[in-house]
Amino acid sequence: MSKYLFIFNGGRMPEDEAARDAIMANWGTWMSGLGDTLVDPGSMISATSRVAASGVTTVDGPSGYVIVSADTADAALDIAKTCPIHEGGGTVDVATIV
Repeated sequence: MSKYLFIFNGGRMPEDEAARDAIMANWGTWMSGLGDTLVDPGSMISATSRVAASGVTTVDGPSGYVIVSADTADAALDIAKTCPIHEGGGTVDVATIV
């Protein structure tokens, strides 16, 4: 089994409280459905700063992450396809952890 970092990008929360609660419930169902494949439940991410030799800038960064384990990269991609972030227009980058 390899580990994969799922990097969430974008997505948005609805203004309506009922819709927001429904999306959060979908996330809870998805996370619990990952079972033993969920290595690290990660977190949401806000303000991102990029530090370079030339200075620090604010950038649009990822909106969150989790770490999962899967037998193959294709299996990890299949898990990412089921992520609720897609409901809000977001995407998932999948990176192999070495």
